[in-house]
Amino acid sequence: MFKFLKELFNSNSSASPNLIEQRKPEATPTQNPEEFVCHTFLPYNVTIIFIHTANKNKRNICFMSLMIVENSTIKYKSFYIKPNTKSFSMLDYNGLSLDTIMSAPTLSEIWASILPYITDKNIAVYYAPFQLESLQKALEYNHIEFPNMKSFTDLYDITTKLWPRLTSHSLDNIGDKFGLSYNPKDVSTGQNICNELLEYIFDHRPKLLNYLTK
Repeated sequence: MFKFLKELFNSNSSASPNLIEQRKPEATPTQNPEEFVCHTFLPYNVTIIFIHTANKNKRNICFMSLMIVENSTIKYKSFYIKPNTKSFSMLDYNGLSLDTIMSAPTLSEIWASILPYITDKNIAVYYAPFQLESLQKALEYNHIEFPNMKSFTDLYDITTKLWPRLTSHSLDNIGDKFGLSYNPKDVSTGQNICNELLEYIFDHRPKLLNYLTK
C-alpha cells in the first residue's frame, strides 16, 4: 500500500485566487456511449477517480467515473456497479437510476476493465477520506487486491494550501473560483472543476505537479 505524499508545497505562500483563462475543448463521444474524449494542453499523466456509493456505507460503490489525462488527451470513462446491498439511500442525491444500478455488473465482474487505468498510474481524487477509502473498503469487501499506484494526490489537500483562508474547500466553493457550478447528480461538473484546478496549478505553481509528467 502506498503512502500519501507528505508535502506538495515548498513554501507557505498562497496562490492568487484570480480566475484563469477558460480553455474548454468540447468532448466528443466515442463508440462507447459511456466514454468521451477531448484534447488538452496539459502535460500531466494522471487518472482522477470519482466515486458514488449507494448509501453511507463506503464499501457499496455503485458508480465510478475516471478522468484520464494522458498524452495531451482527456478521456472520460464511466462504470455503473451493482453493490451487494438492499439500501440505496444515496441514489437520489447522486442522480443515479436504481434500474441502471441493479442491471450493472458487480465490482468483481467489472474490475478487470477498470484496473488498467489505475495500476502503475498517477492517481488523484478530490477528498481522499471518502474517495480513496470507498475504493479500499469496496475492494477489501470483494476480496480484490488493492492495485499498485505510481503516485497519489489528493486535490483537496492542494486547495487547502492554495487558498487557506477559505471557510470551506468543498467542490462547490472551489468551483466558484473558476465560475463553475458543482452538481453531485452530474459527475462531469466535478471533473470540470478538477480540470480547471489542474490548469490553475500548471499556470501558477507548475512545480507542484511535475511528477505527473513522468
